[in-house]
Amino acid sequence: MEYRILGPLEVAINGDLVPLGPPKQRALLAVLVLHANRVVSTDRLIAELWGDAPPRTADHSVQTYVSGLRNVLAPGITDPARQVIVTRPPGYQLTLDPESIDLLRYERFLQEGEEALRKGRSGEAAAALQQALELWHGSPLEDLLDQPFAAAEIRHLEELHVRAIDRWAEAELSLGHHHGLVPTLEKLVEEHPMRERLWGHLMTALYRDHRQGEALRAYQKLRAVLAEELGIEPSPELQQLEEQILLQDPGLAQTPAQPFPAGAPGAGIRNPYKGLQAFLEDDAVDYFGREALTTQLVSALESSRLVAVVGPSGCGKSSVVRAGLIPAIRDGAIPGSGAWLIARMMPGAHPYAELEAALLRAAPHPPDSL
Repeated sequence: MEYRILGPLEVAINGDLVPLGPPKQRALLAVLVLHANRVVSTDRLIAELWGDAPPRTADHSVQTYVSGLRNVLAPGITDPARQVIVTRPPGYQLTLDPESIDLLRYERFLQEGEEALRKGRSGEAAAALQQALELWHGSPLEDLLDQPFAAAEIRHLEELHVRAIDRWAEAELSLGHHHGLVPTLEKLVEEHPMRERLWGHLMTALYRDHRQGEALRAYQKLRAVLAEELGIEPSPELQQLEEQILLQDPGLAQTPAQPFPAGAPGAGIRNPYKGLQAFLEDDAVDYFGREALTTQLVSALESSRLVAVVGPSGCGKSSVVRAGLIPAIRDGAIPGSGAWLIARMMPGAHPYAELEAALLRAAPHPPDSL
């Protein structure tokens, strides 16, 4: 016998699905499955099935549903000791082999996969997590959505599902399977747009698949979603990952590698001294890849101690500096590599700290004073 709750509630005997009766009877079975081999009190069952407004006949209804399930799950068995659902004061207990419940097998595979991942055994982790994910056959308990107990349980099960997906993607990336992973991750971020770790896996997979521009666009899409839905910026880990992609950090291409780099940004420049100003007035324009502008600013840095890139918010200063100037500094394209650049949100505003921090790490010889 197999009990399945990682999708619609199902019970299979020798591979054949059995009818489970009306919704409340199915709901009662689901509660017992979720608490397998433990006694669930009658009061608890009533609360889970009817919430705060149970009918006066709730006790009798519970007895009727238990009797109906016994007839379905163990037809012809009258010996109470051999029943699948046993009466145990103050309620009932579903007695079974834990391996007969898809959820318990799922949790075992998930635990095995996470343990293997912690020990660096990525192949073993990916295999165990794949076995876990294959147990899903739809949305958990999707046929019992209107039952009082279901909402909290479904949230918990969905969290477990996303957790396994996250760990599986991490294992696959560590194995170098980034190319085949991209379509799956693109679908997953559509289904779970608030899950930053999944976006981070997608960005990493795209970058390793030589699709740097798409990786950066994925970050901007996440940033727009978070801003619209929650009014927040992506996490520091995602911001760090975006910077690594912009800088073409060699460590990001290594396998295995962590999808989310560790480490906090360095201290930023605090003096907004301006040498040459490069005004970018076209609002909301993506300057990434604008070689002419990058060449202009590199030329300015050859002769100026400091260059300020200023302009209204959203005009593309970040893209120019991080995609053009910082790599040029790191690659030695600017003679002496002692020149410094500050990107500012608008004329007279405080220097953009994130870019300053990136420049501090990129340039080999920070100035003693400005």
